[in-house]
Amino acid sequence: MSIFGKWRCLSLGLCALMMVAGSALAQAESMPKFKQGEDYAKVRIKLLNAGWKPRRMPDADQCMQGDDRCQGRPEMEACAGSGRANCRFAWQRAGALLTIFTVGSPAVFEAASNE
Repeated sequence: MSIFGKWRCLSLGLCALMMVAGSALAQAESMPKFKQGEDYAKVRIKLLNAGWKPRRMPDADQCMQGDDRCQGRPEMEACAGSGRANCRFAWQRAGALLTIFTVGSPAVFEAASNE
């Protein structure tokens, strides 16, 4: 392979890497800001307004009747029945995945994780 062929391959690889990194950065920048202890209902509205969609997980827990932490929230993956009343909610947008962790009842924001 000539020096120009090697340069072209290297340039194309760097361009692809920059596109992937730029896409991930754009997704992170488009994620709304949440405050520790913010009501999950408000967090949910921010996500929906920013174009995030609830992600239904095939192995998600069943929301118990009357559980206001997860009732009507198809993005619920799991909610603990005791302890700190932790829940985990799954979201997606343009190939990016996001998990929101809450505590308490009613559920309040504790943390977020990009997968």
